[in-house]
Amino acid sequence: RLATGDRAGAAAAAERLLAPPGLPARERAQARAVLRELGHRPSPAEAGEVLGVVLEAGREGAILFLAAYADGEARAFWSPGGGAEAVVTDDSDVAHVAKLAVAAAAREAPRFAESSGDLPLPAEGWCRLTILTPAGPRTAYEAELDLRLSTHGLHPVHAALQAVHAAMRVNAGG
Repeated sequence: RLATGDRAGAAAAAERLLAPPGLPARERAQARAVLRELGHRPSPAEAGEVLGVVLEAGREGAILFLAAYADGEARAFWSPGGGAEAVVTDDSDVAHVAKLAVAAAAREAPRFAESSGDLPLPAEGWCRLTILTPAGPRTAYEAELDLRLSTHGLHPVHAALQAVHAAMRVNAGG
């Protein structure tokens, strides 16, 4: 509806999506993005909820995109040479570590800055961490080597996302 200019219809549809309990976190984040585009703001109580955390990492001429959501859903995309492989899983082990990653991101939320507009993909050796909240995405851009240091403030988030990636690879048999 938004594409056709029906802003009121788009807002009503997004609000209807958010009404029933149990809507997957990824879909809640998408509905909230539509509402933000239409100028709607979440209540202060909802604004800081972390719905998911995303890692984008420049590696070996490609980008690893990994997302973990509060309900345990996890997705990974690897884009070597312009192609993309996707892994989507609902495995209980993956769900457990995905929830842990979101909890780690929620604890470190003050370390993330408000994100505005499209950002370039991270260069080789760099990571962008993004938390998804009803108030909008918040990001941090860090060197991956720094994130691996246990003294780095965002190390717990990075380590938790690495555990999600490892669990997804085990689940996929690789």
